[in-house]
Amino acid sequence: MSLIGSPPVIGTGQYGSVDGVNRFLISLANPAVVNGHIVRVDAFLDHSGPSSGYLVTFVETSPGIFSSRDYVGVTFPTILAPGAVKTWLGLALIVSVGDFIGIGLPPGE
Repeated sequence: MSLIGSPPVIGTGQYGSVDGVNRFLISLANPAVVNGHIVRVDAFLDHSGPSSGYLVTFVETSPGIFSSRDYVGVTFPTILAPGAVKTWLGLALIVSVGDFIGIGLPPGE
């Protein structure tokens, strides 16, 4: 099994817009090294975060410009103990060498 992204850590980041509507946070650590499917995602989530959103694979189309390759809608827990990790299993996100993983939030979230 290969990993994409970094192990889940508590950190901060800035959201950018890929499609002009939704907000996305892309982990630039450890891009994919194999082609295939992501079947599991682990993430730290703020317990006051949104209730739904997306797990997304991104390709960098030019320096600092990203496009989504694949995504899946997910539900975020409404209550999560500080420092807890949320795991999604049974996914089939398409990923190619060099892709990055991220999350997407709908408008207003």
